[in-house]
Amino acid sequence: MQWTKKRKVNTAKQIMAPFLQIRLRLSLRAFAQKAADLGGPFITIQGRRLRRLELFLCLLTCFATRVVHPGMAYGLFSDSFFNAFHRIANQKGLPREMLSDNGGNFFRANRELREFVEVLDQNKIC
Repeated sequence: MQWTKKRKVNTAKQIMAPFLQIRLRLSLRAFAQKAADLGGPFITIQGRRLRRLELFLCLLTCFATRVVHPGMAYGLFSDSFFNAFHRIANQKGLPREMLSDNGGNFFRANRELREFVEVLDQNKIC
């Protein structure tokens, strides 16, 4: 009797999260669509005097190739993220689209970029 009960049990079904639309758009250029994340802090020792410094890891991931490019940020401020992003973008090129988590530094960076674009004179750019 137990054997028949075991055979009739339904298997569990995995519920998957919805697939992001940005991942479905393929690009021929690597790092055209990126994801950004900051991790850390990592305590480092600088020089002979053993000065301690907190560094953060800035990871940019390509959606097309899943290649991870690490960078270094000196804090969790939006300026620090801009500097790390600028160094990586100079090597890999500017992305068309970016995705990040809900970190406060990413929201501040987004707001600062939007304010900067509003200040620019659109007639001189085009």
